[in-house]
Amino acid sequence: MNAKVIIPWILVLGLSAAAATIYVKSAAKDTELAKLRQENAQTKQLQSDLQDAKNQIAAQSEQIAAFQPDKEELLGLRNKFGKLQQDNLELSNQLQTAQARAANAAQSGTERLQALQTQNQELRNAVVHREQIEQRNLCINNLRQLDGAKQQWALENGKPATAIPTGRDIAPYLRGNKLPICPSGGTYTLNAVGQEPTCSYPGHALPPQPPQAQ
Repeated sequence: MNAKVIIPWILVLGLSAAAATIYVKSAAKDTELAKLRQENAQTKQLQSDLQDAKNQIAAQSEQIAAFQPDKEELLGLRNKFGKLQQDNLELSNQLQTAQARAANAAQSGTERLQALQTQNQELRNAVVHREQIEQRNLCINNLRQLDGAKQQWALENGKPATAIPTGRDIAPYLRGNKLPICPSGGTYTLNAVGQEPTCSYPGHALPPQPPQAQ
């Protein structure tokens, strides 16, 4: 066969092979580019999750700092708050490292953060419950003082059990010559001498007296 005929065909085949190779490489580059875009989107999502976690940690730290009880019985709880703050800091560092890791590591950090949030809520509930108990006990002590002042007023002034004193009447028999105040914002009612004083705040009441032996 004539070389002049063969050579153009050989060139055509070579160009076709080169074009096919270029097409295959271009398709591979497009695939790799799509993969890189997907990984970039996942990285941005991890960064967004990390920032949300940091914001939650910062909000929890502010809430923890707001609980600084003055009573000696609450010092143990304050120590636990400090440990939770340290745990939050460690979790923040772990979440920063998780930016370069797979989605499973980020999920693990989220679960631990949820566990810490549960612990924080339990401790806050314990603090509130303790404060409520202390305020109730203080109010009951105030009611006892009011009742004692009524009895002393009635005894010294010869008043019957049905007599109802005023705050001015019993003030001289109280510390500082003034009526105590309910720490929870309740209002005291003195009632008659034969009745116990009461507080308007729910749960604040003198405990029932045990029956006297016959």
